Amino acid sequence: MKVLDANGSGNWTAVAAGINFAVTHQADIINMSLGGSSPSPEVEAAVDEAYARGVLVVSACGNSTGQPCLYPAAYENSMAVSCTEQGDGICSFSSYGQE
Repeated sequence: MKVLDANGSGNWTAVAAGINFAVTHQADIINMSLGGSSPSPEVEAAVDEAYARGVLVVSACGNSTGQPCLYPAAYENSMAVSCTEQGDGICSFSSYGQE
């Protein structure tokens, strides 16, 4: 499901609606390659609801080099993923964190 426009821009309301739609339509896994530096209570609630219903939410940590991970990867009930190089080192362009 696409929640961003052709330029890769969007808003948290659309992201939350996409998560809710996927959960309602019985998704098992939601993979989000998107993120922002500001939290959204609406998206966090959608991620929490997905988790409560047994849906795995996987979110990109980001490509802003360093810590912390972007949202929604930074939410407790989202699995944050970063890029790794051969040998399991973190890619130089990848965000990472305790998330």
